[in-house]
Amino acid sequence: MYWPDTELELIRVTGGRDSLFTKYEEITTNFPTNHLFFYNYGLELYQYASDTTTGKRPANYDELIKKAQEKLNKSLQLKPDYSKAALVLGQISYNAGVELQMQAKATHGAKPEDVKKRTELRAQSTKKFDEAIPYFEKVDKILGSQGNLKMEDRTALKDAYDLLITIYEQKNVKDKADAYTTKFNNVDKDHHP
Repeated sequence: MYWPDTELELIRVTGGRDSLFTKYEEITTNFPTNHLFFYNYGLELYQYASDTTTGKRPANYDELIKKAQEKLNKSLQLKPDYSKAALVLGQISYNAGVELQMQAKATHGAKPEDVKKRTELRAQSTKKFDEAIPYFEKVDKILGSQGNLKMEDRTALKDAYDLLITIYEQKNVKDKADAYTTKFNNVDKDHHP
């Protein structure tokens, strides 16, 4: 896999995003069982779509996010115990939920249409958080059941627990928030080599 990785790195440095994504399409077609190519492609799509350094999102943001989710899900399908793909999929849904919450907070007014819009945005936010939960739980199932973990995996596990805690606190499900808080607090003790 050295050559495809080298090609991608060269395009990443010298080419544009379109060239990079075209090369990923070619590589994932040529290596349809390599979970890492699908993961990296999905991650790059998501990072590009979420990059706000220009002050705005790409015009095709929704399309990029959907494609990122497809590629990450393919990675997880090829390697069901690949915790990195599960974590990023959870983060995509979680971040969409946070964004919807912010839109709800920014919707002011007491008119019925304002109240209705806020209520709809909050419901959509909750739905996105609910979509994220199984992915974070998958990270817990994969990594939380192991003994010693590398630093990178301990960090991923903590990230999953942290977001589960936040979700369950917002949903007012104290027992689950407390259970994940305990797990979060014990990651280094339980999984340190």
